[in-house]
Amino acid sequence: EWGLNKSWTLLSWMHFNAGRAHEAEEASWKAASHARSAGDVSEEMWGLVSALGSAVFGPTPVVEAMTLSREVLLHVKGHPGHEADASLLVAQLESMRGNVEAARAKIAHARSLFRELGQTHSLAEMTDAASVVEWYAGDLLAAEREKRSGYEAFRSMAADAFQATWAAWLADLLVLLDRDD
Repeated sequence: EWGLNKSWTLLSWMHFNAGRAHEAEEASWKAASHARSAGDVSEEMWGLVSALGSAVFGPTPVVEAMTLSREVLLHVKGHPGHEADASLLVAQLESMRGNVEAARAKIAHARSLFRELGQTHSLAEMTDAASVVEWYAGDLLAAEREKRSGYEAFRSMAADAFQATWAAWLADLLVLLDRDD
């Protein structure tokens, strides 16, 4: 069962990175199922959150993804890292539905969990989801602040690959704001 979990996890990553989110979601569900059978709670939680991520970024309608998110949040409750990751995904769904305050509350919850865990890299990474929420809210200045915060955090960590990605995303926001800084 453990080997099947790892195989489905790899397949999920391959599908997701190839832009096949629906197939990635299906593989993530299978990975979670095999992890559960193997008694590996952490891998099961990863599979569930991964399935939700594929639903959020793939062709799944928002209403359907919200239903899925409630199921995933119930399963990851009590596993703070996975709960934080799931909360970031739910925040993006809420913002897509126009529920800005609910989205911001999920962002704040995830940020609090990551701080409690001392996960500085995750705190920097989550600025992407926070920026997306602000973008959907129509607050490009807040989106820029979030993205810039992540950029600066990655710069201080010397996390060059992440810093480069955040720099590109930040540049995109600056273009939307008609700024060249």
